[in-house]
Amino acid sequence: MNRRQFLKLGAVTGGVFALGGAMRMAGRSAFAQSSAPPIVDRLVMTNVVDNIYDVFAKAGKLDTITVERIRTSIGVPSPAAEHGLAYHLDSTRGSERREILLDFSLTEQTFFHNYAVLKLDPSRADALIISHGHADHYGALPDWARVYQGKFKPGVTLYAGGEDTFCHRMVTLPTGGTFDYGRLDQAALEAHGLKVMLAKQPTWSPAMRSRRDRFRASRTSNGLRPWRGSSPGQWTRRAHRPISAPPKSRPSLVSWSLTPSRASTRRPTR
Repeated sequence: MNRRQFLKLGAVTGGVFALGGAMRMAGRSAFAQSSAPPIVDRLVMTNVVDNIYDVFAKAGKLDTITVERIRTSIGVPSPAAEHGLAYHLDSTRGSERREILLDFSLTEQTFFHNYAVLKLDPSRADALIISHGHADHYGALPDWARVYQGKFKPGVTLYAGGEDTFCHRMVTLPTGGTFDYGRLDQAALEAHGLKVMLAKQPTWSPAMRSRRDRFRASRTSNGLRPWRGSSPGQWTRRAHRPISAPPKSRPSLVSWSLTPSRASTRRPTR
């Protein structure tokens, strides 16, 4: 199955994706000691919070992927949508079962409301993952740590992609003003009993490594630089020009300032 077929079913709030068979889960060097990602028998991905909740979205099945939709009626609470993202991952391998929280939406109100509607318990998490340090992905994480302090499983670890997850972000507006985009406080999370682990290097499955190599080769053949900067903290725009002097023809450019460890800027990513 290709990506286009998968997206035909639509990933909206309230959708539950059940993947059967031997499925490979994305991993990192910090999560698995071996170079190969772990293999599970079944993976259920529940879209807890997303930008849209479509009451008319249909269930369906493609190959080994089954998509279920929550059905509501008048007088029955339904999931809320907001500019944010949160997933609940439930994997099984033989008799083993693991539950992982991936991202935490923008607000705690929507996060906890949707978990209650979906009848899932976020305190049962075996691990937490934060994809990146934007508020619409970490918003309810401090509240989760506060509400479930002393109640979540011992040794629960938050896996983050790098130290820039915890940088203070300021948005530079086209008008010249700034907007404080906030900061995820690592020390406060650890004070509530969470362990934090930075996983700077991903673990590539053979299929993803092949796609990565083809992508890099295509950029090189077109005369473009590789996607990654040549050194840590070096951010470049999609056109791979330094952002320190954005072209005047792009007055709507919005840049992100990462402080204090990174003083450079980059375009926002989603």
